[in-house]
Amino acid sequence: MKIKRTRRILSAERKRMRMGYVFCLPLIIGLLVMFIPNIIQTIIFTLNDVKASDGGYSLSWIGLDYYRKALTENPNFIIHLTNSLRYLFTTLPVVTIFSLFIAVVINQKFKGRLLVRTIFFIPVLLATGVVVSVEETSNLMGMIANSSIDTGTNVDWSQLQGLKNVLLNLNFNDKLISIIAYAADSIYTIVQISGIQIMILLAGLQEISPSIYEAAKVEGCDSWSLFWKITFPMIMPQLIVCGVYTVVDAYSSINNTLSAYAATYVNLNQFGYATAMNFIYFAIVAVVLAAIAGLMSRVGSVNE
Repeated sequence: MKIKRTRRILSAERKRMRMGYVFCLPLIIGLLVMFIPNIIQTIIFTLNDVKASDGGYSLSWIGLDYYRKALTENPNFIIHLTNSLRYLFTTLPVVTIFSLFIAVVINQKFKGRLLVRTIFFIPVLLATGVVVSVEETSNLMGMIANSSIDTGTNVDWSQLQGLKNVLLNLNFNDKLISIIAYAADSIYTIVQISGIQIMILLAGLQEISPSIYEAAKVEGCDSWSLFWKITFPMIMPQLIVCGVYTVVDAYSSINNTLSAYAATYVNLNQFGYATAMNFIYFAIVAVVLAAIAGLMSRVGSVNE
């Protein structure tokens, strides 16, 4: 009887694995047909001098000259690379923590929950190209960004010196102070770019069975233990997805000055050099993102 039950469990697991592969089949095909070939082509461009012509383009092998030129001879590249990475790694923890906090809050049972969820999904609509283009051409949004309109808070959002002084008196780390100040100064932007992450984390929270929390409460777990021992480990896959999405979103943001700087060399027909600069940024982000995903997975497994 035990052997039959084991076989049934294995067959059920195999069916789930097959369904998982079928579900991921479009992604796998996209990786094999589009993503991987384009990455290979990009690497080839960074190692060659690309000359465009009416009949296409020609390649002249130069090796790692573009990488050496960008990293050792172009000080502007280092400045833009540092600014872009600083923006990326400041946005990533702020957006992730904010999205997790809001997802936990709106996952609770209270009156008007559907309305609140709808409100927090509005930034997803605001992030569409049409609305963003309207915002960029709107003088009203520019005035708000420059803090020239009274928002009723009596806080100087452009300086935030009072908040920084309080944190300094509490002996906070300088980097942590800069992250907190960025979060306070960019609250509109953070809310705007967190809509998808909130929805992903909310879906992950709703997959956790209430019976798990009930059993833990019977055993004497408080709310803090419930979060770190149950909620956090079980939504770790969603947190990693949110991290990847936030990184991709930050890469395509207008605050990524490196992409704009590399585009100037595209206008000068230096395609290989521009591609090399973008690929350096891509490689750094990919390595750090893989390290963060591995660290978060390890933390989640330890909490389990």
